[in-house]
Amino acid sequence: MQESLDTMTRNSTTTTTTTTGNGSPAQEGAPGSAAPIAIVGMSCRFAGDATSPSKLWDLCAKAGDAWSPVPHERFDSAGLYDKRKATRGRFAVQGGYFLKDIALFDSAFYNYTTDTANAMDPQIRMLLESVYESMEDAGIPIQTLAGSNTSVYAGSFSTDYSDISLKDPYIMHETYKTGNGIAMLSNRISHFYDFQGPSMTIDVGCSTSLTALHQAVQSLRSGESDHAVVGSSLICLSPDMFIAMANSR
Repeated sequence: MQESLDTMTRNSTTTTTTTTGNGSPAQEGAPGSAAPIAIVGMSCRFAGDATSPSKLWDLCAKAGDAWSPVPHERFDSAGLYDKRKATRGRFAVQGGYFLKDIALFDSAFYNYTTDTANAMDPQIRMLLESVYESMEDAGIPIQTLAGSNTSVYAGSFSTDYSDISLKDPYIMHETYKTGNGIAMLSNRISHFYDFQGPSMTIDVGCSTSLTALHQAVQSLRSGESDHAVVGSSLICLSPDMFIAMANSR
C-alpha cells in the first residue's frame, strides 16, 4: 500500500464468517481460553476489480494498482482540485481508490422496497451482500444459521451517506434513520439473516476491523455465541470528507 494521501480515500467492504476450529459451535471455556477459531468463509470488495479474496490476491501478487480518478458519480472533483497542498476547501489529489457500482443492489432479494433501499447507506447494502457471499464461500446455506446463536460485529466510522441525506430534509425518506444509523450496519445483517446472537457496530478508528474480529473471537471462546460474522466498511462519498482526509497532516 502506498503511503500517500490517496490511500486515505480507499474504499472497502469485507466480511468473514468464523466458527470453532473443528467447525462446530464454540463451547464455553474458562476465561482467557485459547480455543482455536477457524475463519470458514470470506468475501471482500476493494477498489478496482478486487471484488473477491482471489481477485484481491491476484492484484497484490502482481503488484497491481487500483488507483483511479474520482468517479463522476461520486462528485465533481475538477472544481475542488488545487495543486497547492492544504488549501482550505480544496484538495491536492486527483484520485484515489474507489469501489465500483456502489448503487447496485437487489432490493427485492433482501425484502426492501426500492425507496427504502435508496434511503439506506450503501455500506449496509454491501455488507448484506458480502455476508451472503462469505456464507456461500463457506458452503453454508443461509437457512442453516437462521435462528441460530450467531453474533455480528461490524465496523465503520464513515457516515457520508447520512451527512449527504441531511443536507436536503425535504427529500428525506421515512426510513432514513433506520437506514443510516451506524448501529444498523450490524443490526440489519442480524435482522435479515435471523441471527439471534449479539449484534454490535464498532468504531475505534483505524483498528476498527481488527477490534471487531477480536470481539467475535472472544464471543466464541466464552460461549456467548456459536458462530460469528465480522464485517467492516469504509466508503467515502462526500467531497467534504475527501477534503478533510486529503488535507490531514
